[in-house]
Order: sequence, then structure tokens, then C-alpha cells
Amino acid sequence: MRLTNVYGPRQRLRDDLQGFLPIFIRRALADETLTVFGDGTQERDCLYVDDVVECLMLAAIAPDAPGQLFNVGNDEHLELRELAADVVRAAGLGRVEHVPWPADRDAIDIGSYFGDSSKAKRMLGWEPRTAFREGIERTVAFYRARSAWYV
Repeated sequence: MRLTNVYGPRQRLRDDLQGFLPIFIRRALADETLTVFGDGTQERDCLYVDDVVECLMLAAIAPDAPGQLFNVGNDEHLELRELAADVVRAAGLGRVEHVPWPADRDAIDIGSYFGDSSKAKRMLGWEPRTAFREGIERTVAFYRARSAWYV
């Protein structure tokens, strides 16, 4: 399984080692600034953990799945600036700031990226079910209730 931008409850938030969404969530809950490089129009697909688990379970019982590679992502492609704004909205805290790409990071800008889940849909009968706004609201509520453990 090749998973894109998985997020949800129980993800590590304490440092910047798990991708941009945990960073955004942690900073919003701490009422800090979420930094978006450039204009933020780069698109990503974000996959809620429950959708990942469902896909993994379907792959475990699909007779043709062993040995296959599956790209697993969400059909909802959102700009980074939208994702940051949705995190701030769900947290009710934080703010989004757009800054120019730092010279040392400009070379690693991948632009837009989202996976093609058509094979997982076709072979496993899987579909992502959780829209980002719904998933991020659940995620923020989870961390808010358990902030001493995660933030």
C-alpha cells in the first residue's frame, strides 16, 4: 500500500517528523501560526485513518491482492492554503501565514501531488469515505480531549 498524507487520531504530533498535517494540527491547537510556503495552491489529497484501515482490511481478504501494489489516496484534492484554513477553522485557534519559499526549500517543492486510487477501487471495491473537513474536525476533537498525551 502506498498511502498519501494519512491523518487522524493517535498520530504523532510532538515534532515535525510526520508530514505537514500533524504540524498544522499541533500549531493550530497551540494557537500558533501555520506557515504555508508560496501561494499555497499546491494540491494534496489527505486520507483519514479510518479509510486506510478499511482499505487494508479489504486488501487482506481480496484473493488477487497479494503481491500487488496499490496507491491509496483521497479523491478530494485540496490546495495547501485550503487545508491550513480548514485546520484553523476546526481548531478555532491559530492563523495561516503565507511566506515566500526559502531558497533552501525551493528546490524540493514537489508542486501538486495526489495518488491515483483507481486500482484499489477496481480490485478491492474500496472508496474513500471521509471528506477532509469531517476528518479534520474529528481529529482536532480527539487531540483537544487528550492534549496532555499528544501535544
